[in-house]
Amino acid sequence: MICIGMDVHQKSTTICIQDDTGKQVFLGSCPTTFSGFSETLRPWLEKHPGAPGMEACSKAYSTSGIVAVLGGCPQVYPADEVAKKTRSRKKKTDTRDAQDLCTNLRTGALVREVVLPPEPMRKLRSVLKARALNVKIQTQAINAAKALLREYGLDGASGSMNTQAAWKKRLDAKMPEMVRQLLETHFASFLLASNQIEGLTTMAEDLGRENHAFDGVQTIPGVGPITRLALAAHLFDIGRFRSGKQVTAYVGLCPSSYDSGDRERKGRITREGPGLLRALLVECAQHARKRKKPLNPYYRRWLEKHGANKAKVAVAAKLCRIVHALLKRSEGFSPEALGVVPDGYGGWEFAGRASGGDGRGGLRRRLRPRRYRQATRSRGRRNATDEDRRLESIPVG
Repeated sequence: MICIGMDVHQKSTTICIQDDTGKQVFLGSCPTTFSGFSETLRPWLEKHPGAPGMEACSKAYSTSGIVAVLGGCPQVYPADEVAKKTRSRKKKTDTRDAQDLCTNLRTGALVREVVLPPEPMRKLRSVLKARALNVKIQTQAINAAKALLREYGLDGASGSMNTQAAWKKRLDAKMPEMVRQLLETHFASFLLASNQIEGLTTMAEDLGRENHAFDGVQTIPGVGPITRLALAAHLFDIGRFRSGKQVTAYVGLCPSSYDSGDRERKGRITREGPGLLRALLVECAQHARKRKKPLNPYYRRWLEKHGANKAKVAVAAKLCRIVHALLKRSEGFSPEALGVVPDGYGGWEFAGRASGGDGRGGLRRRLRPRRYRQATRSRGRRNATDEDRRLESIPVG
């Protein structure tokens, strides 16, 4: 049995091979190509089948595929864990990195292995990233156009500009010729991004059409087809997560910890893992603001204590646990499983409150945070909406 450590780079890769006793039997480099790996690794893998280890990087996926074809079982480890377990951070060379990686593989010091996605899910991730980029370009074009109109004091700086009709309405208005030319430039960027988004959405749907295991997540209120595809691309095998908390930690929606002795302190969310999936889940959590959504009681509970931003993140973390439960049980979403029931006014509340018990979630009149109600009263009844008046008129108990 041998241990192989590979320090992979764009053009060349340094390889270190040790036996069971820790004796170094090979140290060299080769081009990061199929022919280079075949010439260097194939003789060793044919005599001593092993699991070459490497650090997670942009070339890790393609290198892993080459190693697998040559008969090895590639293992990829996070860059932060590999960096922490080197001999010295002040002395870094490709040779030392390969040697340290090989030694850590042999001693079992590396434990957090990166699970590489299947080829279809890898392609789906790339398509979703390209789509997110075009969505960002589309938003930038809209913001630039509104800033231009606002700068020259023209109408149309407010309101939606997500449709071609809205853009043409502003282009037909009277304005200086230079402003019109700039606005047409932003409109061209908007149209190009919109066409790209449509094509990439179709491509993503084609790639994820055969994956029916994640169809049940669309029964969750607020979760649409793009979020379903993102969940399928990044989770792809729900069996590798033992609980919903692990899914939350993988997405980066769990709080960071600063514990020392008897003191336990929680910080901001870690923001580790796929940022695209995390952003989509937070966007889905926005739907919980509506009273007719089953997740609204959870949103209200966090809203009263910590404000709107933390409430949205908390609901997004709740969505991770719900997704894990649905995929494990292969079933659809059920509001009863959340412990919420209709409140009789078109909304939802916790079951304990509906039965007169002491369940969590607050009384019916606590549908808005206390500081919001106080601010509404201080401004006068003229600024209070009909919904606010109706909610405050609901009897308590």
